[in-house]
Amino acid sequence: MTAGAFGGRCKSLRLARRPHCRLQGSVSCLSRASRCGGQSAGGIYSEACVALVLSGAFVYQSEGRTAVTVPGGLVLANRHETFSCQHQSVEGNRRIVVFFSEKFLEPVVEELGRGTPRFRAASAPPSRLTALVSGLLIRIARQAADSDEAALAIAELALGCASGRLRYEGNSAADTRRVLEVVRHINAHFAEPCSLDDLASIASMSRFRFARRFRAVTGETANQYVVNRRLSAAAARLAATARPISEIAYDVGFNDLSYFNACFRSTFGCAPSAWRRH
Repeated sequence: MTAGAFGGRCKSLRLARRPHCRLQGSVSCLSRASRCGGQSAGGIYSEACVALVLSGAFVYQSEGRTAVTVPGGLVLANRHETFSCQHQSVEGNRRIVVFFSEKFLEPVVEELGRGTPRFRAASAPPSRLTALVSGLLIRIARQAADSDEAALAIAELALGCASGRLRYEGNSAADTRRVLEVVRHINAHFAEPCSLDDLASIASMSRFRFARRFRAVTGETANQYVVNRRLSAAAARLAATARPISEIAYDVGFNDLSYFNACFRSTFGCAPSAWRRH
């Protein structure tokens, strides 16, 4: 057992042939401090890491940068950075985390022509990028033949991410709480119809105000967020089951198989059938 990011603990999976990279699956963070709305949990990173948020929303602070992090978003951390996270709900959060040593990152940095093996962004909002990282993490967790390549791809994507931080500033506390309530609703009901009108109603906002506030908090439109959550769920089910692709597409909320195939190929770089064979 090893100490995970954000104070969680979980079993660590070390990648074959890559002693300087390891995966921690489903790291949980629900310390005594994090149960209290006005308190934060925090610490210092012993290694660089990329964390995909699976559930829960929290305000993340590191090296003077602040972001609201929601399910589907990424946290990018450098070695020896201090951090804190303040949970926005009592359930805390869950993440899947891949850790990188400096020796692992150095050749990636050299290939990219970067000076040091450090991530420039502290976080990235839910997007096609994070859906792609989700798929790569699934390959690592399954110990697929291309696990090493998947880890290198995550490192390259994270090192190349220079912007796109989730900004906590710019919204009132009340607006942020309302948007995060909608985020929780989407993650629980993404397979159901999630129209802009319905989501705005949940937030008790007008369509225009909600669209602006949702993008300000999460970094993308509400529709993009819903589609990316559906794609991530579909990728996981394709990897874990032998159910027909059309059945999975409909189950996660797509009502047009052609549209699902196009979105999946655009996000993951291959057809759903090819993804399943990996």
